[in-house]
Amino acid sequence: MVKSIEVLSPMMRLTGTGRIDAKPGAPFATSPLALNLQLAVKGQLANGLNQARLLDRKTDAKGYYPMATPFVLGGTVEKPDSSDFWKNLTLNTASGFLR
Repeated sequence: MVKSIEVLSPMMRLTGTGRIDAKPGAPFATSPLALNLQLAVKGQLANGLNQARLLDRKTDAKGYYPMATPFVLGGTVEKPDSSDFWKNLTLNTASGFLR
């Protein structure tokens, strides 16, 4: 179980929880993963995503603007599947410009 994860940079903050289903005797790299993640941004990245209406209007505790839709990172440790992120980004961008 992943109780908490945070990746922090000057322009992005990625937080979440989830699990890595490591099995005894199996390579860790092949372990399935399911992480529920939230991306938040600042600066120029926030400006661009805000124009596409992808961000919440309020900042988080560290001053980053969270994306309106969290996403799931699946796949395995060695081959993560980020398709949920890209699907959300594409669908939400399209609907944001139509508003």
